[in-house]
Amino acid sequence: MKIINKTKGKFFRKVVNIADRIDIWFRNNFNVNMKQKALELSQDNIPMSRLDATIGVKLNIIENKKSGK
Repeated sequence: MKIINKTKGKFFRKVVNIADRIDIWFRNNFNVNMKQKALELSQDNIPMSRLDATIGVKLNIIENKKSGK
């Protein structure tokens, strides 16, 4: 089992290194930060109802329906 976990860790590290190199290459050649773009796209696709249920409740902007406030 140790050998499998060690192999998984090495593989994951190689994948992360390749992704970082691709990101740096895009940034240097096209002046575009691909990681930032991907993060922004994923944040744009979160529905407002989910944001209201999480962030809105914590900021006391939206009433928590589960606790019956």
